[in-house]
Amino acid sequence: DAREPLILGSVGLRRGYLDFSGRRFTFAKGEVDFDKLSRNNPTVDMRAEYAAANNVTAAIAITGRAKSPSIALTSTPPLPTNDVMALVLFGKAATDLTALQSLQVAAALAQLSGAGPFGGSNGGISGLARRTLGLDLLSVDIGANAGESKLEIGKYVAQGLFISATQDAQGKNGSVRVQYEITPSISVETQLQQDGAQTASANWKHDF
Repeated sequence: DAREPLILGSVGLRRGYLDFSGRRFTFAKGEVDFDKLSRNNPTVDMRAEYAAANNVTAAIAITGRAKSPSIALTSTPPLPTNDVMALVLFGKAATDLTALQSLQVAAALAQLSGAGPFGGSNGGISGLARRTLGLDLLSVDIGANAGESKLEIGKYVAQGLFISATQDAQGKNGSVRVQYEITPSISVETQLQQDGAQTASANWKHDF
């Protein structure tokens, strides 16, 4: 029925990336299959990999039905998830991390699983702060060194007009970005760096 169509078929991976916690994972596998067993709720089988330290390949696997997928962090050779995330973020084992780095690892794992104070459907602590401050975006990225940590905030000030600002922990490398969505597929943006440099770009996207 045109009012409630049934989607059938399969989508296979051509290429792609998964950006997670400041690291880019490359998709090695990706399949999406629509069937009649669960209406318009396809099964997904995806795997994205990242070459971490100590010759360890970390992988994020996403499987199951799209509305309730299972997300797991694994590695080759097999390691505990804490060690895998520590190698991805800081290049060393979990036992060698500082307290602040261990907190970052815990936050990343919670975000990945959607559980705990940093995860969940409402975004945990960061989600609560974002809603309390009236922002549409609040992102805190804690790096291995103080200078690598940064804060990003943003808000839609009008229909299709988004303004965001980024600042690192040392008060350097700040920037302000203005993005305007002309259509759902076309947007333009300009970014002003703290040193006065300015860039402008036009973007096109298509969601399948």
